[in-house]
Amino acid sequence: MLALREGVDAVIIGAANLRADDPDLMPSRLRVVVTRAGDHVTPTARMFAKNLGGEAIVAHTSAMSGETRVSNFISEPAYSAT
Repeated sequence: MLALREGVDAVIIGAANLRADDPDLMPSRLRVVVTRAGDHVTPTARMFAKNLGGEAIVAHTSAMSGETRVSNFISEPAYSAT
């Protein structure tokens, strides 16, 4: 799996995988978790560790509340389709 990750631009997982395995997704420099509402996706997950370098992104739908976004991740979305 590590060899596969070395050859890609990003590693993308679903929130269920993050909750079940808590992977660090290395050696990818861009790590993405996809979630509907952010349930149980927390900044303490290994993929968000600052010492890993690169970037970690939470891709979510409008079902993620502003409160969850502010308290767990960022204050404003980088992109909004609305």
